[in-house]
Amino acid sequence: MKHTSIKSLSGICLLALGLCACSKTAESINSGFPQDGVVRISTGTCAPLTKAAGDVSAYSGDSLGFFIWYGDASDRCTKRNVKWTKDASTGEWTPDALVVWKNETDTPHIWAYAPYNDFQKYISTVDECGTVIFAIPANQSAGTEAADLVGWGMKNYIPDHSVNENFSEDGKIIVSFSHKLVKLTLNFVIRSQFDSDVTISKVVLKKTVAKVSFNLFDPDATRATADSQDRDITFHKVNDLCYEGVFFPGPGQEPGAKMLEVTMSDGTVLSYTISSSGLFGGSDKFESGYAYSMKMYLGRNKIELKQITLDEWMSSRIEIDGGEATETII
Repeated sequence: MKHTSIKSLSGICLLALGLCACSKTAESINSGFPQDGVVRISTGTCAPLTKAAGDVSAYSGDSLGFFIWYGDASDRCTKRNVKWTKDASTGEWTPDALVVWKNETDTPHIWAYAPYNDFQKYISTVDECGTVIFAIPANQSAGTEAADLVGWGMKNYIPDHSVNENFSEDGKIIVSFSHKLVKLTLNFVIRSQFDSDVTISKVVLKKTVAKVSFNLFDPDATRATADSQDRDITFHKVNDLCYEGVFFPGPGQEPGAKMLEVTMSDGTVLSYTISSSGLFGGSDKFESGYAYSMKMYLGRNKIELKQITLDEWMSSRIEIDGGEATETII
């Protein structure tokens, strides 16, 4: 199999390979292990964590954070929170700092997340491996991309295509992200009690979790550690009657809590309170990794919840009967 060397990095590669005591061997056709020992990545499908099989798509972001752990923080081949950037024209990912394999046989822990930020540079023990801490943006009015945390991880990663489907034939780590938070789309109907020119000015989701910590080796996104701070999130306007946001459920999404506040262009402020039996009329709650749609009616004195659907993060949906809920007005 033919591989193209990057001449400008050749000197750096040789130095890095020497520091990491890499043993350069002939490339194996089956393993795909690169002759130059340089770590390369590609981003595969972005899989929704949902109860029904459905569509997936390739990760479309242009930055991610990458970790490779060789059992010791002092190992020169261990790299923490290296930023990788995707070239828009070629789709190739390039790291800010060179990352190399120690050799063909050592099996490091590897994990990655997106979008990139610089909070996670100081992982120092094996117990912290796979950890990602994420502060969820409060103002998502410009869009949800910066709030949409995705992650992937694999312990004891084998750089051999013949035994590891997450290692490509051309020697790249295949990063298969999944969504870690909740996406909520709100579809509104404005009742005739309002004048025809009245529109929605602002939508705020109340008391979500401000910061979460995930172990990316755990496939269950609901098992996350949340801090004790509450955060109100300003939703993104998709169109005049549709708003969306990304969050981690907090006290504002519990039974009996005031979950939503909608400000109209005439100054009216409406709030939606979850009934004592819960948002779904039972023990179910918002679950991380899922996307939800809610249809809500805005009247002069109340907000009515008429329908909840549980969506695949990408497309397919399952309907859930949300019923009626208690309404309040500010």
